Amino acid sequence: MLAPALQTAVDALLAAMLETEEFLEYKTLKESAQADEANRILLQEYQKAQVVLQMTALAGREADTAAVERFSGLSDLLHQNNEIALYLLAQLKLQNLLGEVYRQLGKATGAEPNFPGV
Repeated sequence: MLAPALQTAVDALLAAMLETEEFLEYKTLKESAQADEANRILLQEYQKAQVVLQMTALAGREADTAAVERFSGLSDLLHQNNEIALYLLAQLKLQNLLGEVYRQLGKATGAEPNFPGV
């Protein structure tokens, strides 16, 4: 549970984030891209494949060829669809914005993440 003053600040930050160009574009493109069931299923499979590769990397292991090829194939397929490609780009922009907020919080508090070799 957050202290009341901190909760108020978090609520204000959230309200501001929900009004950013990055979030509004992401929300619109997500709704559009996921309106089609086939797109929604492909996006879910893409995200699963992406998580597998990320977890493998975080564990310090090299991804197996099949996992890389699956992700690459799904990525190629999704990026051929302009609507989905725009959505994925908007998602990346929003993640970058969130990352910048986290980076600034970490820097101000001295709790910056340390990723050796990155």
